[in-house]
Amino acid sequence: MRTREGNMSASDCIVIFMLVVSCQGQGAILNNSVLWVARDGHLYFSTRLQEWTEAKITPLEFGQSIHSVDIEGANPSHGIAVDIPTRHLVTINSEKDFYAIALFDLEVYRITYFHVGISKDIGHLAIDWLGRNVYWTDAGFGWIAMKHLPENINQINSADQNFRVVVDEFIEKPTGIVVHPERYFLFWTDTGHTPKIERSNLIGQERKTIIWQSIITPTTLCIDQSAERLYWSDPERRTIEYSDFDGNGRRILVSHPELNYYGIAVFRDSLIYTVPNFNRTGYVSLKENNEGEHIQASIEIEKTKLFDVMAYASEIQEEPTDALCKKVNECDQICLHMEMDAGFTCLCSDGYDLISGRNCTVDEKVLERHILFTNDKSICAVPVSVLSLGSSVAAIFSIHCDLVQSDSYVTRCT
Repeated sequence: MRTREGNMSASDCIVIFMLVVSCQGQGAILNNSVLWVARDGHLYFSTRLQEWTEAKITPLEFGQSIHSVDIEGANPSHGIAVDIPTRHLVTINSEKDFYAIALFDLEVYRITYFHVGISKDIGHLAIDWLGRNVYWTDAGFGWIAMKHLPENINQINSADQNFRVVVDEFIEKPTGIVVHPERYFLFWTDTGHTPKIERSNLIGQERKTIIWQSIITPTTLCIDQSAERLYWSDPERRTIEYSDFDGNGRRILVSHPELNYYGIAVFRDSLIYTVPNFNRTGYVSLKENNEGEHIQASIEIEKTKLFDVMAYASEIQEEPTDALCKKVNECDQICLHMEMDAGFTCLCSDGYDLISGRNCTVDEKVLERHILFTNDKSICAVPVSVLSLGSSVAAIFSIHCDLVQSDSYVTRCT
């Protein structure tokens, strides 16, 4: 089946196969699989991604290979990322006024909360697999943050409040995010009053706006590492587009006046996408055939709106044998590989100072991103993240107070 690049006719170009996806977990998620999430609390997957994108099976056969797993305790309608070496899926819990980032072990199908205190407007997630760090966008708090992933899911302390904000200035509604650890790049989208796509290094420095014209709601990002291309979906513009890492060579890969493309992921020579308003997922070839056309196929999953999508392929997250962050294991909190094999650097979470280049110590003089309040005797502070939690969960956040004993004497207490 073929489509021409640019505008497409739904009647001419897209074949739809209706199917009902089983809600019973079947089989295991293997290498070269595809994962989707929907707003029904399920993780969907198929192990026949390679066969489908190489046209070795029909869309109907591919649809029949889709299974689902109920991720109890999470609602991953958007925002998923996988650390393939450890088989850990990072996703979001956004139910019952409890917003948190969760870690799901694909081996034992066990979930635990990784970071508590995100807003209800959290966006997407991305993994730096070289340093084993997770990044996320949060439009509610107006920042992009990061936190180190533990090697073992049993090592997680759900009450750990430590994280690092890497971007929080001149940013309005960050949504999509993707990292390129080997190039030391961080990309994100902003769907505020001035929609744009920006790039920085992995600690939010050397910031640059790369796309700002003819863009409406840039929502999801992905990278083709081999071709060094950045792809983004724009549901309101009804397009999937791409450029190089500087925003040059911009082109439309696919467009349709009725399809609000949302989730996107690159797998080899294909781009996988979702279209929530038609309960559809599909792929489009990234290379033109002899007629200058891009082959495309899609299926429709009955009564299931698929949102985020990702390819689970070890070749996407290749780990070099000299991965320093894994070998040295000497950073207290956060380790980052530097660009062009320039070694590694250690970072600390907000509220900590870096000592001797690798160790982190609490800076009690600084209260970043806190709410201040007073009574007759004290000036107190609590992290702003507490606003997104119910009263029972909020108790894990420490309240720091300065007890005013006289006009010149202040004592720190908790």
